[in-house]
Parts: sequence; C-alpha cells; structure tokens
Amino acid sequence: LTPLSALRLLSVCDSESGEGLFERVWRWPEGADPKGIGNLVRSFFLVARQLDHGMISRVVFEAPEDEAALVPHAGIGEAMEMLCTRNERVVVAVFHESRGAFADEDDEEAREVHVAMRQLVEQARELWSPDVSRADFKTTVDRLCARIVGLPPPPPDPRQPSPPPRPKSM
Repeated sequence: LTPLSALRLLSVCDSESGEGLFERVWRWPEGADPKGIGNLVRSFFLVARQLDHGMISRVVFEAPEDEAALVPHAGIGEAMEMLCTRNERVVVAVFHESRGAFADEDDEEAREVHVAMRQLVEQARELWSPDVSRADFKTTVDRLCARIVGLPPPPPDPRQPSPPPRPKSM
C-alpha cells in the first residue's frame, strides 16, 4: 500500500449547503456513483456537531469479512478511509484505500499513506478559492498529488498554448 495506489477521490463541498464544488476521481469502485459525496461528508459533520462540536476528521468504511454479506463493490476485508477537514467556506474530503480502523500502529506504509492524505486534504482546503476555475483547481490538485503522493503530473492540455521555444545557447 502506497499513497499513490491508495488515492481514490478528492471532494470539495460548500461547508453550509454541502453542494459539490469540485471532485477529482482517481479510482472509484466500478458502477458506484461518487455523486452525493458532498452530502455524505456534510451529514457526517452534522452528526459530529451534535456529538462533539463538529470535529470529525476520519471515518473508516470496512467491508464485512463474511462473503454472504458483501456489498457488490467491496472485496473481503477491504477498507476505505475518508479524511476530511473544513474551514468557514469549504469541506474537503479525500477517500483512500486503508488497512482498516485497527491497522497496526507499527505499519510504516499505513502511516505514510495517512500522512500523505492528511497533507493533501489540508493543502487542498487552503488552496480552494471560488475565484479559481475548476480546470485551474484541478491542475493545482494534480500538482499537489504529484508532490505529496507521487502521482505523475498529467499530460499537458492540448488546448493550452505551448511555451515558446528556448533560444539555443552557443
């Protein structure tokens, strides 16, 4: 398990309405619709507000270990984790593969994934601005992922003009 292989989805939602403002999907279970993630995250914050003043930051989803109880998109013992953070404008959540709620504390790989995902979600929260186009924010997220998670940078957008050629030095 590496940060690169674990990354599944990043979602940015309005902190009041739960409206999805931005979503970037890397790997999501086939046939599962990631739409509505904003409402899910917002619901967790509403429940957390009732329980402990809204300070939720991590939720672990684990598939049952009983094959008969499996949901269509999960493997036996598979786990996905949601890390989230918020400010007055947005809630940012990243979903990633996990070793589960009770992963061994000495598991360096699991700790590396957690640290990378926490950096990603916090930096995305700070960089979000309603004044930035979705395309520009997607580029920003891709650059963050390249730096933090090791995700290769996306290929250049063919619609963007190429930089002028550099003069040859003699």
